[in-house]
Amino acid sequence: MKRLFLVIVLAVVIGFATIASANSLVNNGNGLIYDPNLNITWYDYSYTGPSGAGATWFQANNWAAGLTVGGTRVGSWSLPTSDNSCSGYNCTGSQMGELYYTQLGLPAGGPGVLSSSQSPFTALLSNPYWSGTWYDPDAPWFFHFYYGIQYYGYQYNTMIGGNGLYALAVHSGDVGAPTGVPEPATVLLLGMGIVGLAGFRRIKGRRG
Repeated sequence: MKRLFLVIVLAVVIGFATIASANSLVNNGNGLIYDPNLNITWYDYSYTGPSGAGATWFQANNWAAGLTVGGTRVGSWSLPTSDNSCSGYNCTGSQMGELYYTQLGLPAGGPGVLSSSQSPFTALLSNPYWSGTWYDPDAPWFFHFYYGIQYYGYQYNTMIGGNGLYALAVHSGDVGAPTGVPEPATVLLLGMGIVGLAGFRRIKGRRG
């Protein structure tokens, strides 16, 4: 019986460690993905501009600001922010850099995102995406999801064959989070407590 108890505790601990080592993104459904590290929600949709060949910064910014997703009002969504002090690889102080390196665990220099299916994202593409932060009065920052690089581009055109860049939208806080449903880690901790309590009672009962 004691051996069975130890096996159960070990299984629970291993399960908890597995969850803890994975990315902490939470899929709330309806294209809403919560990042607890930054306390922001991503909208799992790539805006590719009016003709599908990319957008200017102004088009991308207007698209994000006009979104109503997850019951939120227009104007509360925006383009992701960037770290204005970092250029190149490993810019994890930027929201897209944190997503690329920390949450998705992708390498500097690529290959990064290779398809639209980058769990839990289904619409993230191997392209450069506009940031809402400006490097200088003429050039906003952008992040490339194949190379993991942050750089700046002029708002009317880009480095990519004269086409525009793509865009993602973010919202502060946990948008669309289900209520009354405990997180997996919470469930595991609760399970460990129940198992431990049962074992304690069993041992105490034998001694009594």
